Amino acid sequence: MSFRHGLSLPASVLMLCIWLQYGCVPTHTTTDEQPLSATTPDSGFSTFTDVFDLIKDNYVAPIEDRVLFKHAIQGVLSGLDPDSSLLNPDNYRIPQTGAGNKPGRHKGDLHAFSEILHRIKNDSTKPLEDGALMQHAIQGMLSRLDSHSSYLDAKEYKYLRSGTSSNIGRLGIEVELDQGAVKVVAPLDNTPAQKAGVMAGDMIVRLDNQPVKGMELSKIRKLMHGRPGTNITLTITRQSVNGPIIKKITRAVLSTTKVNSRLLEHGFGYIRIPNFQLRTAKDMKRAVDKLTSKTRGALHGLILDLRNNPGGVLAGAVAVSDAFLTQGRIVSTAGNSVKSRASYNAKPDAILHDAPMVILVNGGSASASEIVAGALQEHKRALIMGSTTYGKGSVQTIFPITNSAAVKLTTAHYFTPSGRSIQGVGIKPDIESAQLEVEMPQHDIKDQQLHEALKTLKRLSVQKTSSRTRH
Repeated sequence: MSFRHGLSLPASVLMLCIWLQYGCVPTHTTTDEQPLSATTPDSGFSTFTDVFDLIKDNYVAPIEDRVLFKHAIQGVLSGLDPDSSLLNPDNYRIPQTGAGNKPGRHKGDLHAFSEILHRIKNDSTKPLEDGALMQHAIQGMLSRLDSHSSYLDAKEYKYLRSGTSSNIGRLGIEVELDQGAVKVVAPLDNTPAQKAGVMAGDMIVRLDNQPVKGMELSKIRKLMHGRPGTNITLTITRQSVNGPIIKKITRAVLSTTKVNSRLLEHGFGYIRIPNFQLRTAKDMKRAVDKLTSKTRGALHGLILDLRNNPGGVLAGAVAVSDAFLTQGRIVSTAGNSVKSRASYNAKPDAILHDAPMVILVNGGSASASEIVAGALQEHKRALIMGSTTYGKGSVQTIFPITNSAAVKLTTAHYFTPSGRSIQGVGIKPDIESAQLEVEMPQHDIKDQQLHEALKTLKRLSVQKTSSRTRH
């Protein structure tokens, strides 16, 4: 699916996606257009003004020019030496121009911003490069909008496009800022973080010996990344545990996660989706076919496991939902700009027909996972089981700004088929179930929640069969 269709986004937009730390897959690319500032001079000032205009035109909510300039100055100051005497932003304020909330970039504010940068350079005891100042200014504008908008440097942008990097060691966790603290959305499957026991909802308070409260998310991610094979120590707090938890984790190159499937009992299948990519729906359909062939032509029911799935590409979530629906809206998006408004509907064909489904979710199920859970729940196609999901209902768009860098900007919120926003609320399950590990040898299942889901699925299958018999 191309997100270009129906959205009328600028030609420079490469993709519309819901961001994940490990990188999302582009939904659309163009090769015949230059990025916004391919010929930007070394000073980077024209790149800054391009990004400024992108935010004004595309951010999910209106924002005043002076606020953006203030954030840019804060970004510049935060990029200086921590011992610098220039760190007080009150010394470098944009004067009131009287422009108020009028749209567009005000020349007075832009001139004042340029003057303040000149003052910072003159006041500094160390030489400051214009390009570095502009990069910090862009980071400052973006990172202070919300916890998802950010500047992607050459390494991050390359990783985003390729989905892998042989020279970057990662932990395998999706994190967000929560009132200045660093919250784990979810650990990814088979990654160093998951193997070390990091859990959704954990709060990271230190990386090695460095406190992270109040730190920008882009800087936090850079601290977590490093050479493969190197170690980092995370100090974590967990609601159910008294005192800090120390986790020593070895960074590794993350491999692409895949859809996994197996039969729990004859006729009852299980599919695990760890994240959503462009090929996820195709892989899932292949898994359904494989399970169906093992049951000689028919599945009596299916469990779809979306626990600790932090999201992924919007197109992947739409396609997975569409695979189980024959009609109706799947999800809609809306933002401050008309270009951000779109609706995605199911096509008539579907797999599994009317076989019952249970979807497992928890607090680590976010964004794209919530799209699938919300759509199938509201269309009464699946029963949702587990605990309330994370509540990330925002859409990020990637805008290339040079040949090697890009901006990730929150451009819209998404809504369930009934028009319900999930942002900060999440999807409430039909059946609440705690996530515990208890040995269940009769079903070769150690996961208590999965065991309960199987019991529920079998009951639904019996009810379905009884209903057919009566008719």
